[in-house]
Amino acid sequence: MTPEQLELKQLLDANPIAWVSLTADQQSLLRETLRPDGPFTSEQQELLRNHWLPVSEDQVAQMRALLSGPMNIAPITDINGELWLSADLLTDCMESTDNYYAIASILVFLPITLKPSTDFPSPEEL
Repeated sequence: MTPEQLELKQLLDANPIAWVSLTADQQSLLRETLRPDGPFTSEQQELLRNHWLPVSEDQVAQMRALLSGPMNIAPITDINGELWLSADLLTDCMESTDNYYAIASILVFLPITLKPSTDFPSPEEL
């Protein structure tokens, strides 16, 4: 990761922050990191590892209504009963041809939040 990408990661790790709350330069760097040319990169994986987007049931319903075809979202519930979407969705919602572009206008307002995997029940606990 570049020094700028590391700085952005530290910002995302420190406090939940929505896309719309980032500066124009931070948005540009996040977009470039999440949408490089070629395959999914280690920078994408590192930047979004353990990052989630909190979502309400109403927002889930709204997003599902906006998605077409086989596209769907699958929020997971944490140990406190709150719903979360993977921040990985941000890698596939920026261009009009992206799978989740139809819900980008909602995703940009959800705070990107660092959550440890221990906040989610293991499959045997379900």
